[in-house]
Parts: sequence; structure tokens; C-alpha cells
Amino acid sequence: MGLSRSEEALERELAHYDEHHRYWLDFLEYDATPLRRWLINKVLLTWDRQFALLDPALIKDKVVLEAACGHPRVLYYLKSLGAKEAIGVDLSPRFVNRGLACRRTYVYDRQLDCRPEKIQLRFGDINGPVAADLKPDVIACFQSLHHLDLPRFAQTCGRLLRAGGHVIISDPVGDHPLRRLGDIVGRAYGLLSPDEASLAPAKVLGCFAAEGFAPILCRSMNPLAEIYFHLTGMLASFSRRLSFWARLPLAWWRPIENFLERTVIRRWPRLGWRFFLVLEKKADDN
Repeated sequence: MGLSRSEEALERELAHYDEHHRYWLDFLEYDATPLRRWLINKVLLTWDRQFALLDPALIKDKVVLEAACGHPRVLYYLKSLGAKEAIGVDLSPRFVNRGLACRRTYVYDRQLDCRPEKIQLRFGDINGPVAADLKPDVIACFQSLHHLDLPRFAQTCGRLLRAGGHVIISDPVGDHPLRRLGDIVGRAYGLLSPDEASLAPAKVLGCFAAEGFAPILCRSMNPLAEIYFHLTGMLASFSRRLSFWARLPLAWWRPIENFLERTVIRRWPRLGWRFFLVLEKKADDN
């Protein structure tokens, strides 16, 4: 019996990440000197911008499930914010294990020791039985929603979370004016898996509203710097060193991004390269 369309998509996704196509986070491993670590920290102030918007009270003493976690660095970050449990689910053990092999990693404004014993990992489709027995307080999905079946993921969140539970999402803005061009370039360079597709924030909000969620925060961010980050990432095909040091201008771009986010992007959120949502599950009216 052949695979269903959704199963075939999962197989393609797993194959793509098992092969580590254009491993975006390899720059975190290029940290042998203080100068390199300084640049990594500066770049992450933009790349991990969503964590500046995250209220630590949503995480502290909570069971947090990260969907499509990939590199487990965010799980370590959630533990540093006081999460009671940090559980990651991902399709690809090979992709996750590359992160597990590191002695230290970096998230937003801090360096973290890699302590695998502090986190939990499960492998499989987040929308399948792998997470069915979990009872999280929070479900997070950082830069991975475009890899998932959105309606099924919204249903999964609705099923796993109790009233008052939260979903936190950061993902590319699917209706950005340059998104179609970005997808074409991404597929040409092997940056994107065959089935992933960026989503308009309105579509995400609509799917979650159908499952009983209401937004409590919606922001657009990173209008320029993330595009530049991706362009420099393409240089890694020729020289990892060149790709790393080409990101040096990002060390001074955060004030510019802050200004744009407070002005232009508030007026035209589609011009942000990424969006950040926090949604809360409403109580059942019945």
C-alpha cells in the first residue's frame, strides 16, 4: 500500500533535513575565539528577535512543548527562563543530534551550556501520536510553522492545550512582497524543503481562531536584517569563513531595525520579514 500525500510530504521533509541542506545554524559552531563569539551574539540580537518580545512569565514553571524544534538550543533557552519541562518534537534525529553534540550554544542575548539531560526529545510528526499523551501549558513553534500542516497543527494545539494555554509562533511573513522571490531563490539553493510554504499571518490567525484561540500579541519584525542574513548564508557554499564575517554589519543594525519596527512596520506589517504571535486558548462556552 502506497503512502498518502501527507505521509509522502513528511518523508520528503525528513530526507531534506537528514541531509542537512544549507544548515543555517552552522555559524553558531564557528565560535572558537572571543571575537567570533561577540559577532554571534550581535547577529542573534536580530536573528532571535522574537525572544525580545517573549514574556518570561509565559514560560516560568510551565511545561513547554516546542514543535519542529530542530537544533535543541531553544529548549535550553526555555529552561533558562524557568520552564518546568522543555520538550522538543522533531522529525529528524540526525538534524537534532548535530545540536546535541555541541558543548555550548547561543540564543538571543546569552550563551548556554548544552545539557541534554535537562530537556526531553521525541521524534516524529507533531500532529501524530508522538505528542498525543503530552499535557503542555505552552506550545511554541519558532521558524518552523511553514514546515507543518497548518490546519492539523492548529487542531493539535487545540487538543493538547487546556483553556488558558498559550501558543507562541514566530515564522516568515508569507505575504511579504518579496516572499515569492525568496522562495524561488531558496529552492534553487537547496535552502527550502520541497513542501514548505510561508504563511500569511491572517491565515494563521484564522486557523487558530477556528480551534478556539484568540491573539494576545501580534507583531511584525526584521524588515531588513534577516534578508541580509539569508543572503550571506548563501556564501557558505563558497566559503564558510566569508559567510560568517560577511554578517559583521549586522552588529550595528539593531537600532535601525528597532526604528523601522516602531514606525514603518507598525503601519505596514507585511513589510516585516517575520511575524510573532501569542495566542491564548479560550474557555469552552459550554
